[in-house]
Amino acid sequence: MSDEVLLKLARKRAKAKVGFRAHATSFVAVNVFLVLVYLVSGAGYFWPIWSLLGWGLGLLMHGITVHTSLFSNNYEDEVQAEYQKLKNKSFDAHYDSYEAEKDPRAN
Repeated sequence: MSDEVLLKLARKRAKAKVGFRAHATSFVAVNVFLVLVYLVSGAGYFWPIWSLLGWGLGLLMHGITVHTSLFSNNYEDEVQAEYQKLKNKSFDAHYDSYEAEKDPRAN
């Protein structure tokens, strides 16, 4: 890969990691606030669990996609493979049309 492509990919990954950190920070801040409201309001049924579980699951999935190759690298590999197929197909089509023009017996 060229340096330009690598730099673009590095920026994309860095942006994803910064986005995940922002997501995690807001998760912690909001859920700490909800637990404090729960404690101040006299406890009872622990209703903040629904925010913790629901949002926590979303945060977990976000973390998996950002910090593992489970989704992101495979997707990038697929994009590169499809790009190469299209590029080769385009080359083959141009080559075939060129050969047909060059050799009248090809028709």
